[in-house]
Amino acid sequence: MSQEPSPVRFCLIALSDNLKDLIRGVAPKGQFKEVNSESDFENILDDLNADNFEIVICGAELGMEFPIECGQITRQQCGGNPIYFVAEKTEGFDQKNLVKNGFSFAYILPMDKNLFTEDLNDALIKAGQAGRSFKPVFVMDLDGDSELNFDTFVYLPLNKKFIRFSGANSKIQEERLNRLKTKDVGNLHIDKKDKAAFYKYSSERLLSLGKGEGQVSETERKEKLNNSVRGLFTNIVDAASADFEKGKELVADCQKIVSLYITGGGSDNWYNEMVRALSGASNTYDHASTVSTLAALFAISMGEPHPDEYAIAGFLHDLGRANLPEELPFTPQDQWTEEQKKAYLNHPIESLNVIKAKKMVLPANVEKAILQHHEMFNGKGFPKQVTGDRICTEAQVLSLADQLFYLTVEVEGAKKLTIQEAFEQIRTNGSIGPGILKRLEPVVMKKS
Repeated sequence: MSQEPSPVRFCLIALSDNLKDLIRGVAPKGQFKEVNSESDFENILDDLNADNFEIVICGAELGMEFPIECGQITRQQCGGNPIYFVAEKTEGFDQKNLVKNGFSFAYILPMDKNLFTEDLNDALIKAGQAGRSFKPVFVMDLDGDSELNFDTFVYLPLNKKFIRFSGANSKIQEERLNRLKTKDVGNLHIDKKDKAAFYKYSSERLLSLGKGEGQVSETERKEKLNNSVRGLFTNIVDAASADFEKGKELVADCQKIVSLYITGGGSDNWYNEMVRALSGASNTYDHASTVSTLAALFAISMGEPHPDEYAIAGFLHDLGRANLPEELPFTPQDQWTEEQKKAYLNHPIESLNVIKAKKMVLPANVEKAILQHHEMFNGKGFPKQVTGDRICTEAQVLSLADQLFYLTVEVEGAKKLTIQEAFEQIRTNGSIGPGILKRLEPVVMKKS
């Protein structure tokens, strides 16, 4: 009989009640030591070490000077254990300085809620003290010869339990695979502890299909690649109608797979840093990260040599919107003043100004994609009314991803479209060239 794992021990320092409740919700079996004043902190210094506390989380309830001292001392005494800073106000928040002074990472909520809870869950899993937890996944390019290095499961709703579908390092039985294809069983799930193995498998399959490895015809290879990208793409867009937090988790899964693909299955640090650098910067983060991932997936399907550039353009394309008048998002478009309209039409230019102010050096085609992502093939776009093939491929793909996002999510006063309805609307609105639409139709549209 297996022994129940010991509860993870937390030290919660200067946190609001809301943040304490959030952490307890993520780790309901944890043991918590609360530190609510500077004198409390001084009193626990002798006990503040890696043996007594696996995870330390500090907030801003005692001001923004205290966390700097807290981070330095805690890092010295707790070694390599996770030490997080999390707050609900941006005033005085300097992520780089907090990390420099000992914190593993720093988060601003609610914008970073999903990122924070995912990192916290990962820390619990690494400590071996999180209970088994399952997540739904899209496992691409499965056939009778597929051999995964992680277990997969299906959920039985009548029995309210998960059962093993396939075992790690063993081939999937053809009969079981047919049941999955005919929907006799539900979607596949994995144990969350196997996330890294799942991401690695998915990125390697994309790489293999993209390079044409294996004994398959070019037509079959392209179909397999399109099917794989379509599955990931559909996960992202379907997330718009799913539970909000679950939807963000699906997007995060796709980001991981895309980032590993871009780096050839190696380190995805640069991509993660791009995500993290923007995650607390503006309330457009969720939109930017989703559009970035969609654009990169489309580039992979098209066989473009640098999907990373599509991803970067997607992350940065709307930075200029942060400088728009505060009242603009709440004002109906037909009531905009001339000044408000001009500000909106110039936001692609403003995005480049923000990038230059941050001294970010980008490839010329990435800057061009950001500048042109609202241009239309028929010349009716903005800010410069560029026409036809003068609009670069990156900008057209970015525009398609951007439009698909907005047309398939809930927006007050507008009908939410299916993926196919959205693609048909984009096909007829003159924004994207016929060549790009033809190349991406097999990815977006279901077969009849």
